[in-house]
Amino acid sequence: MKNLLDRKLFRNTIEQGIFPVFFQILTFAVLIFILIITWPYHNIQGVSVPDPLVYTNLGNLLFWICWMMGIIIFILIWGRLWCAVCPLGMINSLFSRIGFKYNYPQKLRNWYLLIVIFVILQISINMLKINHFPDLTAYLIIIFILAGILAGLFFQDRILCRYLCPIGSMIGVYSCFSPMELRVIDKKICAQCLNKECIKGKTNSYNLYFGSKKLSFKKNSEPCPAQIYPAILEENTHCFFCGKCIKNCPNNNIRWNYRTYLKEILTPGKKPFSETLFIILLLGMILDKFVPLWPGLAEKIFLGSIYNPILSYLWIYLILPGLAILIPPLLVYLISNIKIRKVENVNASNLLFRSIKLDEIIRYSTGIYIPLIFFSHLALAIVKLSTRGNYLIYGLADPAGVKTYRAIYLAEILSLPSNIISIEIIRWILIILISTGAAISFSAVFKITGSNQFEKNKPAFTTINFISILLLTAVLLLIIKFWLFG
Repeated sequence: MKNLLDRKLFRNTIEQGIFPVFFQILTFAVLIFILIITWPYHNIQGVSVPDPLVYTNLGNLLFWICWMMGIIIFILIWGRLWCAVCPLGMINSLFSRIGFKYNYPQKLRNWYLLIVIFVILQISINMLKINHFPDLTAYLIIIFILAGILAGLFFQDRILCRYLCPIGSMIGVYSCFSPMELRVIDKKICAQCLNKECIKGKTNSYNLYFGSKKLSFKKNSEPCPAQIYPAILEENTHCFFCGKCIKNCPNNNIRWNYRTYLKEILTPGKKPFSETLFIILLLGMILDKFVPLWPGLAEKIFLGSIYNPILSYLWIYLILPGLAILIPPLLVYLISNIKIRKVENVNASNLLFRSIKLDEIIRYSTGIYIPLIFFSHLALAIVKLSTRGNYLIYGLADPAGVKTYRAIYLAEILSLPSNIISIEIIRWILIILISTGAAISFSAVFKITGSNQFEKNKPAFTTINFISILLLTAVLLLIIKFWLFG
């Protein structure tokens, strides 16, 4: 595919400092604006509704609807590019320059701590209804800003973005759907390069002239904030697309290009176990949003007998999706070993099944659920943007949202914003998206079983995972039928 860096304007934008700094400043300005218009407001005095500003406050609308939902659509084109322009990443980078520059502990260089943060965050949002109140949204933003400052003060590189940010990690998992990639042109050139400036950064010399006098100085360029060696980069999950390697590479050996769609998701590969657990949490998040739309099912799924809300959320976010994703690999493992015991006297090369470690099956098979999870999330994002997006018109005129609420619900001089897309169309979009996610997941199953790892376990692996995806898809489609078709 054509290298976008061959276009002079694109390369100049990356190399001359316009990207990502200019866009980081813009997103930071928007973040400050959201803080200003959310901080003073919790509810409306004299109004009995507990959360009247959930959609009428512009800051709340921009953060939870326009950004949190819009980013899912953004991923379809640009993948993890948001992480390059994220204001929290900028804060982390700025403070890491003046901080202690400790190395982040090797034992924490995974997503386990991130998983704990994600669970606490989701339980807090659900129990405290943070997304319903502008001031609580402001507190949440401040917590993340402080996290960026502290991560930068103590550790070098963008530790917040790589190991602690739930949103960035979610984008990283979903970025396999992006049609863009940043890779090296020739790995042989990388092998011959001794300095590895793409990761470490480089020292640039500058001259300033004042008439006949010259002032010379040197400045170190920023290293790769994710500390990824581009020559071994095979997926988009951890690359921020910040362009630092492009600026630092002395051989211009980096390409930024479009790639075959679905190339990454249909390429078999093992996931680290912490990423496997994070994918389980993403499925739990989808179930948490979909299941309540069918009250009868919600009573059973959420285990109505459990009155402890924390246990209920742990069940829906971790245990239930964990069972859905981990039982199929366990069945494949058991069936494979049963078959081996039956023919234990036969030459191993002739076995119909090959013994594979359970953790290996789990780490290979988890990725097949990503398409179904992502397209379900995309469906929810489109519903939210369609049903709440038109509040933006009122929000621009009344950022606080107090007058808008009174005009719509009390004085009734303003009408409720209409849906951007009609319900009749939305429901079919949802069915198409979830069916598409299921179809890609099915394709990923067949792609993995065609690899050497599962060649002799193909019948068990294919059948069991096919049934698992089919059941999850059926549940989601039945919820949509009950919710939107009656």
